[in-house]
Amino acid sequence: MTTIEISLSRAHKVAERLKARATELFEQAHRLGQVSNVKGVSGQAQVDRLAEQARLSMSLLAESERFMRATAAVRHIISRENQTRGIDRLLAELEVVNRLVVQRRSMLAEAKGGSVPLLELLGFKSLGKESVYGSDGVEVRVLGPEQERVLEERLADLQRESFDLTDRIAELNGPRVKIELEDDIASHVVARATSASVAR
Repeated sequence: MTTIEISLSRAHKVAERLKARATELFEQAHRLGQVSNVKGVSGQAQVDRLAEQARLSMSLLAESERFMRATAAVRHIISRENQTRGIDRLLAELEVVNRLVVQRRSMLAEAKGGSVPLLELLGFKSLGKESVYGSDGVEVRVLGPEQERVLEERLADLQRESFDLTDRIAELNGPRVKIELEDDIASHVVARATSASVAR
């Protein structure tokens, strides 16, 4: 077994690489295990070659499973650390705040849209066919300057809250965590992970 000690943020990258390798191995296994179209039988060598292809397919499938289980083990460590460090709670808060930011931006676009402010609507009494605006009427800004000001202030507050939560999550992701992997599996991630963590 190989023990690697990396930051929690790097552990996410390790999990992604392990998952990518598991997918790659499965795709190779699946390709080799597919039904083979044989247009003519040339002899025992042909049968032996296809039998070897089947053996290799199953071997790659088993390797893919090992990488998938290693991925799950790393994700379990990440999940445990997220809970211990309070990151999961901050991530939930950040998700809500970021959704609120999107909503406020959408409402602010409405407050700035339209061609006629609500308070000026009475100046457009004749909106019939004879009106210069035609039967389609005129677009009115329902939200006024006061609502626009409130939305802008709230948006600024929410953006500051989002930045603050992001910084706190980054700080909590910094401390290192130990991960144990089988040697051959670790060889796919340990060199890059170690050098990257040292750089941090």
